[in-house]
Amino acid sequence: MNKLKLIIRNNLNIVILILLSLSTNYLFYFSEIGIADKSIIIIICLLFVLVCTIIPFTQFMKFLIFIVLVFPKRPIGSEYSNVLLRDIMTMVGIQTFSFVEMVLFPLILISYFVHIIIRSKDQLNNGNGLFFMLILYLFQLLLYYFISSAEFNFFLYIYSAMNFSKILIAFIFIKHFKELKCCRNYVMKLLFVLILIFYVEIVLAAMGVIPASEIYDFRDGFRSSIIGYAVEVGFMSFLATLFGLHEFFFGKKKIYIILVFLASILQLFTFDRGNLYLSLLAIACYLIYNKPVLSISLLISLLVFYTPVFSLIESSKMYEIKSTSGDLLGNESAMNRWSNQIFYLSKSFNNFFLPSGVGLNSITNSKFELFVTGDIILAQESHNLLIQIIYEAGIIVLFSYAFSVLRIYKVHGNMFLNFALVLIVLYFCFQSRPCGLYFFILPLIFSDRT
Repeated sequence: MNKLKLIIRNNLNIVILILLSLSTNYLFYFSEIGIADKSIIIIICLLFVLVCTIIPFTQFMKFLIFIVLVFPKRPIGSEYSNVLLRDIMTMVGIQTFSFVEMVLFPLILISYFVHIIIRSKDQLNNGNGLFFMLILYLFQLLLYYFISSAEFNFFLYIYSAMNFSKILIAFIFIKHFKELKCCRNYVMKLLFVLILIFYVEIVLAAMGVIPASEIYDFRDGFRSSIIGYAVEVGFMSFLATLFGLHEFFFGKKKIYIILVFLASILQLFTFDRGNLYLSLLAIACYLIYNKPVLSISLLISLLVFYTPVFSLIESSKMYEIKSTSGDLLGNESAMNRWSNQIFYLSKSFNNFFLPSGVGLNSITNSKFELFVTGDIILAQESHNLLIQIIYEAGIIVLFSYAFSVLRIYKVHGNMFLNFALVLIVLYFCFQSRPCGLYFFILPLIFSDRT
């Protein structure tokens, strides 16, 4: 208990920011946002900016990492939202509203600029760089409207500008890499907490406390009622597996084998193959490099007990779902995603690689290759984060970020961190969610180079 009090005391500013964020999130989602609610929201936002301005930048960075990894991100649909949000969704033409992307990320950026101007004037160049990136994006978006047949919509323009904040958040990680590296243990603890939250949700659903419809999708795959859909759960579990392996083998922290085990098992519940296959590949590579004798023993054991092991796999829900479709390895799925990627690359080429608007894909391409699964109709994305960024944010943004990341990897990377980057790139070659460019830089928190 005393240790918990000490942790809270040392991170009081971060706790205050988290409480302010949760309070605003609650008001946005679950109140009717009358005059009193609007006044409270404005006061909370001003307090938020004030706290972000007075705290040390390392704590600001920790809060940002908390938002990226653990803060509730599941968007709200029109059936649960208040009148204001329903009006916004109707006006813009979207099906869901994300508090994190539409409110919290823009508020964090405003706080970041204020902090730099008042507290860290030596970082003004970083702030100017982000501001220039925002202006460049908005100019390119106007140019896109001018040269294309798309009709200019002011509300969509503002909506896209607010969505672009999640791209700029990724650049904050780049520009403040030194502060990010100081958060290595903090990141690992948050991942541990996140995986435990997922298991608590599963237990609560089994007990009937949480309705099963809230945490299981149409395939009976696990999705978090807090963080988001199965694809987000799968990726975060893959990330926990990857980072846990590094800390166990190279950080010599034995407790993280528990994280690897829990995160790996959890991926069997999401029924998403990509993250699971990459996690198994990571486990195999780390074992072969660090424990070659054990690896050979496990391989021999697998060959000897092939029949019971395969029978166990056949009895799993994932095998049942994926084998029924005849696409257990994902060959057909990969081909379909490649066709989508070619479609988006073609559209990007026709748009001269100008941005079509971050967050506007489901609006502008809502009639492209709709697919129906049960009672759910979705508009296909590119299933490739890099191509999606090119299409929505423009090729200049992606190249700027890619060059910045590679430059840091050249200085601070090593064989194992580069391996982690390759796995993350492979994952996003077939997925465009979660849409977070900051995930490419996170492996470098384990760099020992100064």
